[in-house]
Amino acid sequence: MNTVSGAIGFVARFGLAIVWLWSGTAKLLAPLDSEQAVAAYEIVPASWVPPLAVALPAFELVLGLMLLAGVFLTTMGRDALLLAMAAWTAWRPFGKYAIRP
Repeated sequence: MNTVSGAIGFVARFGLAIVWLWSGTAKLLAPLDSEQAVAAYEIVPASWVPPLAVALPAFELVLGLMLLAGVFLTTMGRDALLLAMAAWTAWRPFGKYAIRP
């Protein structure tokens, strides 16, 4: 890997780690707001909202720390892509099929 792509990858990884750490910290500092935000998405049943609101900040903090440390980068990249595809499939902003504008 040349130094330019390595530097770009490092900056992107560092930036994403900061986003995860900032988001996890904000959710830890305001747990009620975090729970309300999770409930507002209406993706999971109401009984799942409190445990998910507790687990989500910890998950984000762990991911942020792993990105900073450079642990499992290839695996995390693959899994992030799969999560993004799953979110897109669940969201489907353009109706039944997400192929029409």
